Amino acid sequence: MGEDFFWAITPVAGDYILFKFDKPANLERFLFHSGNPEHPGDILVNTTVEVLPLRNKELVLSKETKEKRLEDGYFRIGKFENGKAEGIVSPNLNPITAVRLFIIQNSSVWAIINEIHIKKLPN
Repeated sequence: MGEDFFWAITPVAGDYILFKFDKPANLERFLFHSGNPEHPGDILVNTTVEVLPLRNKELVLSKETKEKRLEDGYFRIGKFENGKAEGIVSPNLNPITAVRLFIIQNSSVWAIINEIHIKKLPN
């Protein structure tokens, strides 16, 4: 676990952190961890994990996945709980062009991201 990759002053609703890939990638899972031993309260809360599929309009989606589609084409696939977000990326959404951490409500504390894992599917 790292000390910090990113440290932000009190995030506000609508702020986001964007991980944009040079080439679309087939993703398997993700893990984001916020806070650190010196600042354990500087965590992301009210923050979602979203992905942007390359072929957004052509996707064949289940009812459950359709409900996760946002107006801008991103899909909400996870959220931070107790400073941590992890989960699996639905294979139907691949390939992915970007991953976004989206702040949905103002925070009263700073935020540190100290661990980032975005795992690609094996070739």
